[in-house]
Amino acid sequence: MNTNQIGLSQSGSDIWTINVSTHEATHSTEPVESNNPVNIWPGANRYYEFNPPAPEDFTDNGDGTYTINTAAGWGLFCDAIDGGESFNGKTVKLGADITITRMASTGEPYFRGTFDGQGHTLTLDYGTANDPIDAQFIAPFVTTYWNTSPTFRNLNISGYIYEAYTGNEAHNIGGLIGHLYGDVTIENCTSNVNINSSGGAGGFVGLCEHTVSFNDCLSSTVIHSAGGNNSGFVSWSRASGYEINFTGCVFNGKLLQINGNGGNNGGFIGWTGSNKTVTITDCLYAPAALAEGEAYASYNSATFARGWNATTTATNSYYTIDFNDGTHYTGQGTQAYSITAGENVTSVANAGTPEIVYNTSGITSYGTGIKYNNVLYAGNGDAVSLTLNHSEAPTGYTFNGYTANAGTLNGTTLTMPNEDVIISATMAANTYTVQFNGKGNTGGSM
Repeated sequence: MNTNQIGLSQSGSDIWTINVSTHEATHSTEPVESNNPVNIWPGANRYYEFNPPAPEDFTDNGDGTYTINTAAGWGLFCDAIDGGESFNGKTVKLGADITITRMASTGEPYFRGTFDGQGHTLTLDYGTANDPIDAQFIAPFVTTYWNTSPTFRNLNISGYIYEAYTGNEAHNIGGLIGHLYGDVTIENCTSNVNINSSGGAGGFVGLCEHTVSFNDCLSSTVIHSAGGNNSGFVSWSRASGYEINFTGCVFNGKLLQINGNGGNNGGFIGWTGSNKTVTITDCLYAPAALAEGEAYASYNSATFARGWNATTTATNSYYTIDFNDGTHYTGQGTQAYSITAGENVTSVANAGTPEIVYNTSGITSYGTGIKYNNVLYAGNGDAVSLTLNHSEAPTGYTFNGYTANAGTLNGTTLTMPNEDVIISATMAANTYTVQFNGKGNTGGSM
């Protein structure tokens, strides 16, 4: 029996009925005479064969939305843009996980609509280690249009990009967009792309020339590069006067050297030009641990945003590793220290408000401090309001308050030190007063 067969063994008294339109099997005591059924009588063993209709590769849903269901459908989507359809004011959805080798939006009129991944994964297959691509602007969306506002949401990106551009211009490699024109919004998206580049690669965007806002996004990108201007989110931003905004975003990938070469990078932005405004709110830079033989490309690099004469504001944003060489671009964000439960403590929670949950990146923000991977983090000097719970005191003991191994704990408010903190609950032994009534006796023993 193959996957296009339904096998039924009928040994009871009922009659199995298969609807040939829906391929659903039911059973009853009487045969079905309508809807073109296939009836299987008692005592019969047979296969019902059918050929399920193949999903349409690229569907026009008739309501201003389109759905890409297959890799071939991605090709038809690319053809549509090449043929003059910008999808301006329309939404293109990803209906399945697909692997692509072709890039979209390579020329006019470029993509100008909304791309909704619906939680599906776009796996990139761009080049190989033995046959890298010699080109600029390598990305699933090569260019977005300058006077529109495209939106990308609910999309996961994975796969590989192997680039070996031999020209003198910037490389502009992006896990999502190669050349960003227009005011673009990227929300609820993840990038888990492995990029091998000679420089100028971003987990989401290569070259950014307008305003871009990242909301609740996660970059697990790993970039191997002997060059510079690499980043978990945006490789570099050239035009002045625009904004780059990050809210509730996490980088937990790696920016790595090749053979001891590499540097001039940024955790969130590899390089930003003058008069740019960079806003980083409720974010975390927490790179993955190095494997044997790996090294972070941290020389002349910045934890969040590297650049010249740009205004960078980091609010309630932390790092687990300060991504710089100790000389350049220091002081961005706050070193994250953990707050964990110790002896007799069953839970430690941040009681700060407002509590904002970013489901895609995994961050929960509390105004002061964040939670990530179920661990609370805050910075030196932060006053963190906690909700604490402890185990039941054993017989003969009474709960006697909470203590912290570092910092200052006043009730349930912790003033953070510059180290990790463990909160414990103390249990004090009960004391008893025993009175003996001798009933007039002046001696004896007990």
